Amino acid sequence: GSYPLSIAIRGDEAYVSSPRDREIVVLRLGGATAVKERLALAGQPNQLLLEREGRRLFAALGSGDSVAVIDTASHRVLGQISTTAPAAVFKNLRGWKGASPNNLALSPDEKTLYVTNGGANSLAVVSLARSGTEGLGELVALVPTGWYPNAVSVSRDGAQLYVANGKSPTGANPKGCRNSTKVFQDD
Repeated sequence: GSYPLSIAIRGDEAYVSSPRDREIVVLRLGGATAVKERLALAGQPNQLLLEREGRRLFAALGSGDSVAVIDTASHRVLGQISTTAPAAVFKNLRGWKGASPNNLALSPDEKTLYVTNGGANSLAVVSLARSGTEGLGELVALVPTGWYPNAVSVSRDGAQLYVANGKSPTGANPKGCRNSTKVFQDD
């Protein structure tokens, strides 16, 4: 693939995101490294994250406003979880895009997936314990962040979330991030 961005390793396989090609390249490791398979996606994969046991791979799809969930045994895309907004808040009937998910973190118990939405200045909270989209998980909340969040981490005990913002006004920032919150109505 071209423009590799993120890598996740499981045993003798490596998964490499290729945003430009809208795919994840599966590599066979050991001996002569070789391309084993290419997984086509419905968006540009940014960050990749394996759950602890390595059965599922999560890929933040920047241009798809979702997270792809991939079964690592079959190399099959199980489905996608939207990161735009919970359906009860915003149904998104027109399919508007712009949330731009770009980074992922799992809670220590792996029941919650956190996704930074760079374009929406928010952190998507996905319950993996609740069956939402195709039984994969359900977007339950959006947490406002600073300007263009692009990294998230969870403390070992799960009590603290850390979000890094990729943009800010130039110079000192004594009053915090700019106020760009607006509410849009969907028909």
